[in-house]
Amino acid sequence: MLALEVGFHSEHPQAAENDRVIAHLLARERGWRRALGREAEVGAFLGRQDSWRRVSETWPDPDLGAPDLGLEIAVRLVDYVTALEPVRRDRKQ
Repeated sequence: MLALEVGFHSEHPQAAENDRVIAHLLARERGWRRALGREAEVGAFLGRQDSWRRVSETWPDPDLGAPDLGLEIAVRLVDYVTALEPVRRDRKQ
């Protein structure tokens, strides 16, 4: 089955740093959850990379020929950037 993923990945080489990034986002989840809804899942990267983490959603079996698919993806990605980037930036290194 084909699926499309839209969202945020924390892709530091060390799992511990990715866990800290995600913990920071989760500590402020109430604010971004309103913007992203229940579709946004927090967890391990969907793939072979064990150390990466994510806040994202999957769209199973999208119609790749749909004329508005690109626009829908772009709009949803803007939702993620708008909701998560301010929270991510306020994290103390």
